[in-house]
Amino acid sequence: MFKIAAISISLLFLVSCAHHGSRHHMGQKKMFEMMDTNKDGAVTKDEFDKAHEGMFAGMDANKDGKVTSEEMADHMKMKKEECKKKGGCKM
Repeated sequence: MFKIAAISISLLFLVSCAHHGSRHHMGQKKMFEMMDTNKDGAVTKDEFDKAHEGMFAGMDANKDGKVTSEEMADHMKMKKEECKKKGGCKM
């Protein structure tokens, strides 16, 4: 369940920041680069899981091991504002 939620959240973040074709491609590329920690051109299950654990930790504002809908909404709002400040998210 946690992995499904993490993947959904990741996709929501990418979609909210990547408005059009080339930006969407940039989002995928940046996400892949972030997860490929050993830079071998492939993402292992361990690399994938660690990246999503970090995303979960970022959303779990009160660090109770659970993410409420409010915490998720606040996190998504914060990320969207960060994207706007950068002139659009170029993940």
